[in-house]
Amino acid sequence: GTTYSCVAAWKHNRVQIIANDQGNRTTPSYVAFNETERLVGDAAKNQAAYNPTNTIFDVKRLIGRRASDKTIQEDMKLWPFKVVVGSENKPKIVVTHKGEEMEFTSEEISSMVLAKMKEQSTKDAATVSGLEVIRMINEPTAAAISYALDKKASIYGNTNVLVFDLGGGTFDVSILTVDDNGVIEVKGTGGDIHLGGEDFDNRMVNHFVQDIKRKHKEDICNYLRALGRLRIHCERATRIISTASQTTINIDCLFNGIDYSAKFTRAKFEEVDSVDDVVLVGGSTRIPKVQDMLKELFNGKSLGQWMNPDESVACGAGILAANLSGMDITNVLILRNSPIPTKKEAVLHTVIDIQTFMRISVYQGERSKLKENCLLGEFSLFGLPSAPRGVVKATVCYEIDANGILNMIKDAERYKLEDEACVKKMKAHKALDDNVYKLKSNIKNYNVRLRLRRMGLGVKDLEDLEHQIEVAAEWLDENPDAEIDEIEGKKEELDDISRRSHLNLVLKDKKCTISQP
Repeated sequence: GTTYSCVAAWKHNRVQIIANDQGNRTTPSYVAFNETERLVGDAAKNQAAYNPTNTIFDVKRLIGRRASDKTIQEDMKLWPFKVVVGSENKPKIVVTHKGEEMEFTSEEISSMVLAKMKEQSTKDAATVSGLEVIRMINEPTAAAISYALDKKASIYGNTNVLVFDLGGGTFDVSILTVDDNGVIEVKGTGGDIHLGGEDFDNRMVNHFVQDIKRKHKEDICNYLRALGRLRIHCERATRIISTASQTTINIDCLFNGIDYSAKFTRAKFEEVDSVDDVVLVGGSTRIPKVQDMLKELFNGKSLGQWMNPDESVACGAGILAANLSGMDITNVLILRNSPIPTKKEAVLHTVIDIQTFMRISVYQGERSKLKENCLLGEFSLFGLPSAPRGVVKATVCYEIDANGILNMIKDAERYKLEDEACVKKMKAHKALDDNVYKLKSNIKNYNVRLRLRRMGLGVKDLEDLEHQIEVAAEWLDENPDAEIDEIEGKKEELDDISRRSHLNLVLKDKKCTISQP
């Protein structure tokens, strides 16, 4: 993200947000350079006030933009770090590191954040980080995937969903339909690629810059360190007035011995019936005025705050990544038993702003896992015109002639038994995963441990039991491609451990167990 980054992965049959090394579920998209090291994330942001010219943020706003763009020029006035014009009018960031002046592109800075997150947001940055880009997905669609999974039980027929995504740097509104099978279709999208929480902070910074000029006859923009400190206080104030009606900014010795203090109120900060659900995405949607405006627009309709808005996009991307990494094929164009010769067309859209190429992969087969189907080939479309996502479209035609039918039939027959074995293995893997989760959850339960103690298990026995369950969980994570005999053998081991420790008897008593989600 522009201001924060978040990563999700599919583990233990559900999507999980992965915390960073500080234990935080989101990581500031900050990179800092000093005389001895390079800092990324929380460590970089925490020292921003003392090292403003070498602390880089908002870098996502530079990706794919020209240095001469009006919006970039406006942003540069409030950034404490230096941005210069590079080759082909591309913006470059200048920092001092270990006594040397160095230049970086926005993709290089972004890749440093991604390397820490082990995740990607744009293809260029992800490639630099050494990651394989399976698919590009825009934020509203990712949020809709997360919504569809969470609300699947309550979706009947076609549900119209408005995804309102107001984050740190961009603003998107999309209308999607979700059916009871979880199929998502984007009906329309719009927004502003240069509007978000950072712009609210910038407005607040500008307000106080003018206030300081009026009170002290000084331009704080000439003092980069002081400007950086003011920005940090403005960001904190924005968060406070999302829940309080006013706040006070107090900064000791801001510059030239001046102590600065000012009050800031929510009022100053604030200076469709066919929609079934409104989904709020992005941290800036917590701002009460934004919520009030949406409620008024949709006649008092309750707003979907069913998930942490900072994490919903990452959750949806994690779900899609799991799907693309080994689940069923979703984009089937030519179905089995289609009369041949046959021809199908697909209309493809760009999924990110200023996307200049598309990569298309074509598979043949009916295997249970995408990677086990036959990759017929890949091709790329280059030279797409720069435009907001969804504007540029390409029509791709797929055709099968009569000459290919015999080979396809032979392949299907040859792989049939393997397909059945694959499905059986996946079911065994899920059964073991469910069993491990159940035992792992309940062995920490006070009532379960008390019953086991009363049945003769000592403290050491309980520790050994907990360790054996943990070993099984680790084995499951480390052996995703284990054969079915190994999986069933591991399950038998776990069942035997449960029987010998009487844990299976205790778990039959629902009064002292944790129900499985």
